[in-house]
Amino acid sequence: MFRGFKNWKFLKIFQTLKEKSSLLKVFLTPTPTPPPPECVSPPTLLPVTVYVSCVGCVLLMALFSLLQVYTNRLRRVIAAFYYPKREKRRILFIYNLQLHRRISSPDKTRTRGRRGKPVTVFQRLARWWRRLCRWLGSEDTD
Repeated sequence: MFRGFKNWKFLKIFQTLKEKSSLLKVFLTPTPTPPPPECVSPPTLLPVTVYVSCVGCVLLMALFSLLQVYTNRLRRVIAAFYYPKREKRRILFIYNLQLHRRISSPDKTRTRGRRGKPVTVFQRLARWWRRLCRWLGSEDTD
């Protein structure tokens, strides 16, 4: 597929790193054998209270996350009741921000090709692959 595959510099660099690197030697060494069963204590079950406390903590976190959302909404409602002018400015700001984001969304600002058609990610990757193959001197682009 690639001409001159063995002459690439990064392969030579990788081979020298592989030979000299102690980190790679650690990962490439075989794993030690496990200790014999008589040296390991038998597994025991945890008490039920541990499981109940873990599940309780998870449920409590879920409850607090839901509670935070609704307290923030309630806070906005109370503030809107006491400060209606400020709430109107806030709503207009959020509306204008939404319009601005809709106008400048990625669908509208997508890069255009020579003929004015949008260029997709796949087309960009295909062009990048062809350039890479030309740069490497390969004739096969499949």
